[in-house]
Amino acid sequence: MDDRTDPDDLDTILSEQRRDLMAAKTLDSDLDMAFKLQMQEAMAASLALNPSLASGSSSRNSPPPSPPHDALNDAILDLAAALMLEDVERFAQEWEDHERTVSEMMKTKEDLNRRIHDQKFAADLRDVPEDYWDKHGDYYERPYCADESSSSSSTKAAAVETENLRLYCKGLVSEERVRDMKVVVAGAGIAICDPRDNLIFEARKNLEAVVDGVVLSNEASELEAIVEGLNKALTMDLKSVTFYCDDYMLYQYHVEVKFLNGMGAECPHEGCKNEVNIDSCAEFLAPKLVEAISQRIKESSIPVTDKVYCPNPRCSALMSKKEVLEYTKTTFVHAEQTGARRCMKCHYYFCINCKVPWHFNMTCYDYKRSHPYPHPEDQLLNSLATTKLWRQCVKCNHMVELAEGCYHITCRCGYEFCYTCGAEWKNKKATCSCRIWDERNIILEQP
Repeated sequence: MDDRTDPDDLDTILSEQRRDLMAAKTLDSDLDMAFKLQMQEAMAASLALNPSLASGSSSRNSPPPSPPHDALNDAILDLAAALMLEDVERFAQEWEDHERTVSEMMKTKEDLNRRIHDQKFAADLRDVPEDYWDKHGDYYERPYCADESSSSSSTKAAAVETENLRLYCKGLVSEERVRDMKVVVAGAGIAICDPRDNLIFEARKNLEAVVDGVVLSNEASELEAIVEGLNKALTMDLKSVTFYCDDYMLYQYHVEVKFLNGMGAECPHEGCKNEVNIDSCAEFLAPKLVEAISQRIKESSIPVTDKVYCPNPRCSALMSKKEVLEYTKTTFVHAEQTGARRCMKCHYYFCINCKVPWHFNMTCYDYKRSHPYPHPEDQLLNSLATTKLWRQCVKCNHMVELAEGCYHITCRCGYEFCYTCGAEWKNKKATCSCRIWDERNIILEQP
């Protein structure tokens, strides 16, 4: 059963309501007139029975006065009838506007289906083999809605349901000058496009820029635009849409969460697997956050064994051993043999083996003998490591602490060694005779 009311039936109902209102008004007037006539007849009969009461009276033949409240009642009834008629007329106008809107939407939907049909047909034409086209090309056709009896409705429904359309939304709040006065205006715009970004439908809507003395924010206008766009999509009975908006806060939260957790941020749009470039996020992220994220991305892209930091305390730039070597070769002869490197950021020369400023006219062996602890904090770290029984990886110099488990250690650089003596593990087997595990590190006391 169709839930929509037939326009002809609605017009009939409205006409009957108008007719009933006018009939009620006429009936009220007729009843009032009948009451007055009955009163006049009663008065005349009373005067005929008592003629002495009528002598000297100038108003003998005049009609009796109407009750004082009759005029007020008539005015109230007239006003009520007028208001009811206005309501009926307004409802009729609203219904007519609604029908016109639905008709326009149906035309837009029909145009959408036609475009989808034409695009699919054009794509099929491109895939037709040349030999088949030479034989049957003159008769190759696919008219839109050729069979309007039964298949057209199902074809239309399938076209709208299978296509993923694009819904673009934009809300804007702006301060304009009108006749030497600053006025805050707001609006929302939407556009519905096909998968190839061909415009199908567009609409604009004015928004209240100031509500209770509070100016509408850009974020609120963006949300208003999204709501308006989705309402239009529902009105057009679109089954699948991907909406695009210009609210950077959505992307900001998405990018921050991904990057700060050490993960790469992918494009949030459905079906897109492209990774977000951090340089393109500088528009809505704080400069310090962009720098920190860039540093973290670079750290994750360089293998642990290939990382090197500038020993200059004011720089500490992260570089890979390969790139810093190639950079140093342009200014320093025999850089690879001597271990000299030049920072790519501060241009500070340092020794990649000793992790100290470059020691001219001194080998690394001589420098380490004369400077066993070039940095005071290194001596403190080694003292703490000895006290805590930490072990240092011989490959990347990373300090390791055994909290629980066996003595087989796999460093973050991939190097495997024995935690007790530091001997290397090869092919998942120990090269030393140390114990592999201790019961104290395996069986923990329950809290």
